[in-house]
Amino acid sequence: MRQAFFLNAATLMRTDTWTVLQAARAAGFAGIEARAERLLSAPAEAKQLERAPDGAVLSLNALRLPLTQDGQLVQPALEAEAVRLLELAQMIRARYLLVVPPRVPGLGFAAARVALGRALAGVARAAGTVGVRVAFEFLGFPDSPVRTLEAALELVQPLEGVGLVMDACHLYMSGGGIPEIPVERIALVHLNDAAKPPGVVEDAERLLPGEGRVPLGAYVERLARLGFCGPWSVETFNPAHWGEDPKALCVRAFGAVRAVVTDA
Repeated sequence: MRQAFFLNAATLMRTDTWTVLQAARAAGFAGIEARAERLLSAPAEAKQLERAPDGAVLSLNALRLPLTQDGQLVQPALEAEAVRLLELAQMIRARYLLVVPPRVPGLGFAAARVALGRALAGVARAAGTVGVRVAFEFLGFPDSPVRTLEAALELVQPLEGVGLVMDACHLYMSGGGIPEIPVERIALVHLNDAAKPPGVVEDAERLLPGEGRVPLGAYVERLARLGFCGPWSVETFNPAHWGEDPKALCVRAFGAVRAVVTDA
């Protein structure tokens, strides 16, 4: 699994998941990260993934932890969604269920920390019973209560079975670097790019690696010094990519991510 490259299916959101998997593997990717919203709305696509090669589905994205405006956990909503997504992750043999914080304007990390930690611990316990691991991704947006890698590390450090997802655009948006992290806690790294300054980047403006101003080379070099060598995943949400030919885009994406990692 390590040293492998994956493609997040959000990069080709309008293409059916099986076609994305086939195009990605033909281009050189080891597999994909599947999108929960797509598979839940198209059960036939989830059924197709049952016959994917072992290890071809790295993760299922994503369970968003529900919090109120004052940082309280919405427990019934969390439990219902966790059950749905863990069943789906188990069905498609995803290695990880990817979990993200909510976007709640005005809610800071201090006010949300206890509820988020409790939520992550509960999801990790449930995931362990079905053989799925949990990977937590911080979001660098100003309205995210977990917008730095340091805050995410503080959340996951005491939790067994919870790894970290580092996303290059979110790291860029947070304005932070990569601190000393036990390499075994890093589940995967999203490599993507952006042309805008950190404070104004949105998901729909993401670019393929090497096409923007995110210091990807420095990030990869720092991760290599920590001992991390993969898995790496290309994840854009750019609508301009969704209408492209899946095979051609996968070839471009694979060449872009391999070049960034190899050059660094």
